[in-house]
Amino acid sequence: MAAILRGHQDNHLEAALFLIGKVLYVALGFGTLCFAKCGLDVKTRLMAVYFALGAFVPLVLGTIALRLRYKLGLPKPSLKVIMEMLTHGWQFFTIMFTSTLHLKFDHVLLWWFGFKAQLGVYGAAYNLVLIPLFLTNSFTESMYPALASSKEAGEEDFWQRVMISLRWIGCLGFPFLFWATLEASRILDLVYGKEFVEGALALQILIWGQGLDLFCPFFGHVLYVKEKERKVFFINLASLIGNILSNVILIYFLCLKRDNDPTLAPIASALSMVVSLSIMFIGYVISFAEFGRAKES
Repeated sequence: MAAILRGHQDNHLEAALFLIGKVLYVALGFGTLCFAKCGLDVKTRLMAVYFALGAFVPLVLGTIALRLRYKLGLPKPSLKVIMEMLTHGWQFFTIMFTSTLHLKFDHVLLWWFGFKAQLGVYGAAYNLVLIPLFLTNSFTESMYPALASSKEAGEEDFWQRVMISLRWIGCLGFPFLFWATLEASRILDLVYGKEFVEGALALQILIWGQGLDLFCPFFGHVLYVKEKERKVFFINLASLIGNILSNVILIYFLCLKRDNDPTLAPIASALSMVVSLSIMFIGYVISFAEFGRAKES
């Protein structure tokens, strides 16, 4: 459904449906946690129901919107259409798969090696660094229609919008990065409690890795507009491989080889994330440099 709305450049409808689902989930969840007189097990199950409801309601509303706005009926089964969709969609699927695995592999590895307490500390720091990404990714999604339309207007207009967008992304994300670096311990104490303050160094490392990742989704969208999905896939694949190798190496040398010392596990995973995001950022910069050389020639 999101793909159909983006294809018609109706991102505002996609954003509205997304917002409806999240507001519904948060409102019901907050009301249950604060006012419901029931046990924790019942509240946990209700939160799962609310999460499903937050996805189901936008789906129903989106289906109605598609039928009314685009006069879309139920599609007829067609092997030709299915094969065409698979041909054009496999690259986007692999990109999403490698991106998701890249973002979660460090969590899985910490759990696999038995550093479950440190996984909680690392996860707390990781969740905080997603805050600036939420702002910059929202901006990136909103800019996709403008980039797609400016491509038809000419290269000069297109790259002018790209450079302005990169400046806006920096302005949106970097203030939080500097603040989180200086106040890491206080932020963790305020949000999670004193038992999570030991993750301050991991947060400070992660925040600057995510500083590189502020720009990577936008770089990817630019390559989508330029029909260079294959480049995005290989950049994400290289980043995933870097994440896996650096996680295994750093956790082994910093934790397992030091008599199974768990205290450095969050730092090892944070450093691995910085390594992998650096690979991704450099890959996108090289791709953009190729566009610059092609433009000059």
